[in-house]
Amino acid sequence: QVNGEVHLIGVKISGQMDCSRGRFINLYGKALSIDGAEIGGAVFFINGFKAIGEVRLICAKIRNNLSCGGGRFENRYTEALIADMAEIGGCIFLNNGFRANGEVKLAGTKITGDLNCRGGMFENPNGNALSVDRAEIDGMVFLDGEFRISGQLHFSHAKVGVLHDDQDCWPEPGMLEIDGFEYQAISGGYKTLKDAKRRKVWLRLQYPKKYEKKDNLFRPQPYEQLARALCMAGYENEAR
Repeated sequence: QVNGEVHLIGVKISGQMDCSRGRFINLYGKALSIDGAEIGGAVFFINGFKAIGEVRLICAKIRNNLSCGGGRFENRYTEALIADMAEIGGCIFLNNGFRANGEVKLAGTKITGDLNCRGGMFENPNGNALSVDRAEIDGMVFLDGEFRISGQLHFSHAKVGVLHDDQDCWPEPGMLEIDGFEYQAISGGYKTLKDAKRRKVWLRLQYPKKYEKKDNLFRPQPYEQLARALCMAGYENEAR
């Protein structure tokens, strides 16, 4: 266990960085900072890993996976895990019991593989819980399998290969931001793809329950993007 900030900004590691079972505690600031680091292998925050305070990987370059499955990141009301503009050569795993109390930020992050949030819990009720704005993800995004979010889910102007989600895991009305979000396909079963009525419910999650047209909140791009994805999947009738 470490009390206070661990400062590894700009560090270069030829192999992997394994923080499994580690505990990093800084109640009033950064717990672990590896901004701008270059990691030749994978990074592990798993197997009982716990951080109280910010964990930062801004502009880090990780050749393999960033694995946080089962890790706990706590920094209530502000950022818990930040990997803005990082470059990940593999996948990011925020799954299998991952829990964040505070915002997880992946703004502008480039991921060669998948973003797997299956079974992860993201809590920041009064703000953004998971922000993936402007990210580029070549593989799939998994938001299913007991994925839970309390707070806003942001994918503004992100580009992903395939969105794989489940209606039971969608955020509350007014908590979804997907203007400019581009995806090649949607998977997860007919209930979340072929059934256009259900997908329209998903699109309406961008707006509060009491949304009215006069509020001028409507954005056409998310509807146009969904129609394109449905057509590409062969569901022309549903896209109309």
